Amino acid sequence: MKISIVYDDKEFKELLPIVATKEFLSSKSSEFGWFVSSNFILPYIIEKKFIFKRMICTYSVIKKDVSTLSQQEFLNEVVKLSKTLDIDFIYQPYAFAIFEEIPDNCTFTPFGTYQIDLTRTEDELFKNLHSKHRNVIRKAQKNELTIFHGVQYKEECFTLIKDTLVRQSQPFMSLDAINNIYKYLGDNISFYIIKNQDKIEGSAMIIYNNHEAYYLLAGSDIKTSAGAMNLLVWQIMLDMKEKGVKSFDFVGARLNPKGKFEGIQRFKSRFGTTLKEGYLWKIPIKPFKYKMFRFVTWLYYKLKNKAYLGDIIDQELKNG
Repeated sequence: MKISIVYDDKEFKELLPIVATKEFLSSKSSEFGWFVSSNFILPYIIEKKFIFKRMICTYSVIKKDVSTLSQQEFLNEVVKLSKTLDIDFIYQPYAFAIFEEIPDNCTFTPFGTYQIDLTRTEDELFKNLHSKHRNVIRKAQKNELTIFHGVQYKEECFTLIKDTLVRQSQPFMSLDAINNIYKYLGDNISFYIIKNQDKIEGSAMIIYNNHEAYYLLAGSDIKTSAGAMNLLVWQIMLDMKEKGVKSFDFVGARLNPKGKFEGIQRFKSRFGTTLKEGYLWKIPIKPFKYKMFRFVTWLYYKLKNKAYLGDIIDQELKNG
């Protein structure tokens, strides 16, 4: 199978979800491109952390046609060709980049993401919600919670997202990083907040094009009114549908969630979603540098008196 690396998406842009476009890749790194064959496309960025260079796939394999050719063969060629990019390892892809097949000799874990078909009618979408979601959405509407969206709410949206992720001991994207995404995506990013009178109770950051919308980041107050986040997501779904977006992605799902992840995924699954299942994978290109990276990362967390839990693949393999 012959593949090449290209550095502009103009010849196949209409096939790409927002997270595979030149604009999104540019917002994440100055080094990016697409592995392309006659049948498949795979977008990537290259990040430099300390002395390490890692490649990250921002989406899974995109089919250019209805071919039944092996994606595994394509990915094996991707791994070979990636060595010409002078990277140290191919890192775990983004949580919504669910691969149907994986390359040989990689480390992988089954994973998924919840998606909603927005081409259904509004009545169908509401009927497909779990009964508890429908009830609390009606309650929130009755209590006159108010939803706002626009770039003017960016910082308020970010503050609540940051507070939520800190509370959950999760890493968070900086405001500078969010500003950079906005710089490149412009009208293809929306910032939402929901208020109960003057109190902001929830927020969400959505990126989209006509293919898919992504529930990229979200936050909620410690004490929220019943149905606040449910109503916010429901309104976002309707707004994306009105814009002609075909699918809504909740960004990642563990197949055997435990603890806090169980509640988060229950919330997502009850919006009438379909669980798309596949794999996350990674592979060292320079094994010694990869081992060094893991040690340096472990040491960094150790010096901060925090436990290094590894990436999602590490965590899922550990949890069995």
